[in-house]
Amino acid sequence: MKSIVCPCENVFEAELPDVVDLDADEARFRSLSEGTFMSARCPACGMIVKTEFPVRVLWTSKNLAFKVVPEAERTDFVRGSGNGVKSEEVLIGYPELAERVFVIAAGLEPVAVEALKYYLLVKAEESAPDAEASVWFFCIAGDSMEFHLFGLRPSEVAVSRIPLKVYEKTLADYRAHPESEPFRSLRVGPYLSVQNLLRAEDGE
Repeated sequence: MKSIVCPCENVFEAELPDVVDLDADEARFRSLSEGTFMSARCPACGMIVKTEFPVRVLWTSKNLAFKVVPEAERTDFVRGSGNGVKSEEVLIGYPELAERVFVIAAGLEPVAVEALKYYLLVKAEESAPDAEASVWFFCIAGDSMEFHLFGLRPSEVAVSRIPLKVYEKTLADYRAHPESEPFRSLRVGPYLSVQNLLRAEDGE
């Protein structure tokens, strides 16, 4: 049982798992796309409360396992508190988990996708240097990959489409030169994310 605090200030207990098997729990799988993963309904006001707890996610059919670290623990993890995790991929926050599941379900290589996200963020910074932009893979649409960019303008989402042939070239570059940039800096230990490269550029 997990203790949850609702915005209505009611504190309640909910039965949320420490381990989720995406193959065995279709509802949990669907909840990733719905943005309600590991959420619980407040018995007092009826609100669906989004939570943030550590969880181990198994995807047996893909031979994958993820350790999901709460977003609130990102700084501690990046500074080294999570470096002991070697056997499983680490993702930080449920949105990263959802995106990684979408990427793999689409048959894409996560390293190449993270590299494309980096290129998009570089372009975003050129057009809006003061913005704190973030970019997320959304889907494959025809012969293109669709990404959503947040933070360029208040309350707006920018949509960017990259031809699949650009992804294929990026993937070929990675396979030929995995230690070249930006690929090398995208991974720090068990954590693969464009955030690693952005933090490195910021000097963190």
